[in-house]
Amino acid sequence: MPTITGKVARSPSVLSSDLDKSVVMMDLEGGNYYDLGDSAATIWKLIEEPKTLDEICAELAIKYRTSAADCADDVSRFIAVLREKALVVIEP
Repeated sequence: MPTITGKVARSPSVLSSDLDKSVVMMDLEGGNYYDLGDSAATIWKLIEEPKTLDEICAELAIKYRTSAADCADDVSRFIAVLREKALVVIEP
């Protein structure tokens, strides 16, 4: 599992728009488009303001009726993918 310390923030080079239960994103630097569904879209909406992994998981646990610990691995992996694609940054 990737280790995430600090706050997860959206990259300033990414534009996004909510569409019902999904989020459509465009990476202005890379020229790529993305469509995030359900839980991925929820995570993207949660990081409109920078949040720690614990803060993200706490909110997801409430929404999806699970424990924050249960979602930490999946969220960490997802954030790592977003980071790899330069869609998010980790702030100290």
